[in-house]
Amino acid sequence: MWNPLVTSSPVLLIKSPSLAPISSSTNATIGSILRDRVPSLSSPNASFTCSSFISGGMRQTMLASLGIGSAKPAELKYEPRYIVLPDGGSIRVDLAPHGAFSSREDTKPVVILVHGILGNSQAPYILGPAHGLIANGFRVAAMNLRGCGGVRLTSAAYHNAGMIGDLKSVLLFIQSLAPNAHKFLVGCSLGAGLVTNTLADLGEESPVTAAITVSNVFSYEKCFTELKSKTTMMGLVINKSLGTKYKKLIRDVEREAFRGESWIDCLIPPPSPQTPPTTIPSTPAYSPLSPINFNPLDSSYSPTLSHTITISDETSTISSTPPTTIRSTEDIRIRSFFDSLKSRNLTMTSFSREFIAPLSGATNIVEFCDTTSSAQKIKDIRTPTLFINALDDPMFPGKHLPFDAVRRNPYTVMAVTAHGGHLGWISNEKGPDGRPTQWVVRPIVEFFKGILDAQPTPRPMMRTSKGPVPGMTYLKGSEKVGFLPTSESFIRLLPLAPKVLGDVFS
Repeated sequence: MWNPLVTSSPVLLIKSPSLAPISSSTNATIGSILRDRVPSLSSPNASFTCSSFISGGMRQTMLASLGIGSAKPAELKYEPRYIVLPDGGSIRVDLAPHGAFSSREDTKPVVILVHGILGNSQAPYILGPAHGLIANGFRVAAMNLRGCGGVRLTSAAYHNAGMIGDLKSVLLFIQSLAPNAHKFLVGCSLGAGLVTNTLADLGEESPVTAAITVSNVFSYEKCFTELKSKTTMMGLVINKSLGTKYKKLIRDVEREAFRGESWIDCLIPPPSPQTPPTTIPSTPAYSPLSPINFNPLDSSYSPTLSHTITISDETSTISSTPPTTIRSTEDIRIRSFFDSLKSRNLTMTSFSREFIAPLSGATNIVEFCDTTSSAQKIKDIRTPTLFINALDDPMFPGKHLPFDAVRRNPYTVMAVTAHGGHLGWISNEKGPDGRPTQWVVRPIVEFFKGILDAQPTPRPMMRTSKGPVPGMTYLKGSEKVGFLPTSESFIRLLPLAPKVLGDVFS
């Protein structure tokens, strides 16, 4: 019976007419698993239903961002693990349930959860799936990307959907903890693009049994076009709202970069061409993982520096001898850069253009969009992958979804609903705690359980090797992918790499 207070959105499945088997040991395909094991997406009445009062994409997006429709953060206690990457970047991987990774012989499947922009492992859209998966026998590893979840930004790189080396490094890390377990991926928003790009790059060598992306922003060029619109809520609200969050991020990064020092004390004016060079304390050229005196597990470790560097700009050359520890006065160019960003009305698009894109190595925002967007990478995926998107997603509306690319790949399927917003899907159903449930959790759990029921052969493990940093595990053939387990205390000793930042933004 029709209920005017409830809006129902039937699920539309987009897939190839001929799907590939999920494994060499079974004839099951994504299509057969969806049909037989995932009723939330394939039953005759499969749909997303919600209150008519919150059916709009913007309402779903805003309410979900406030934590409505997911578990309370305090209800899930993670076991944090810190790793350092080959370029000095820092990531925290939060494991749950507590103690589940104590034995390498445990074969319980592991799901790696990857959050979106400015998110973390406590984001509502991460906690919802995490609770659902744990309740169904899965272990979870929630990834906190660079600069997120309270982890210091210790390298001249900020998280984006193109940093596939970071996700590969986390896969290596989880492989070291659970070598015999099936590994699954769930990526949300920016994390969805990162998952897609990583799987495409791995191709046939992917160690991942299956993956799901939620609210994938397949093209950043098209997303930024929506954000810059002055006639939509995206342009009027979300673009500026994200810009405000970025300004807070800038203040946090700046405070970490110059911790323990006052702004006035560090504000050394640059010398003019007529004045002799000024000697100031500074950090060395960025190499926080130098094998010399490197002991990441020692919480009292304070690396000593013994060489001299020269900082050049348009007007002067500043020669400096570093102090005895990493805690030192930073390059004044970074001060100026932070100051200029804080004084402006930032938006997500302007911050991406002036901060994230240069740090990614792109020469301009167009190149950044091309390299980080995942739509053109779908064709290279060889891992069973389910994309879940809503047509009314304000960040990436249905008119931009890459239906043709999904149809052409026998390893991918897309599930689409008319409503749900961006990382929303707040259902009219209530959970055990009386809070609204997040509909998307059901297909995530059902799909992964269905994959396991088909008993696929475990994917080949990623091959590892040793490299220049003692104790670090590298992906064989690549010194840019690897991990070194460490402590939070050690990560707080790593520098922000201001010299590298200065080179990028000077």
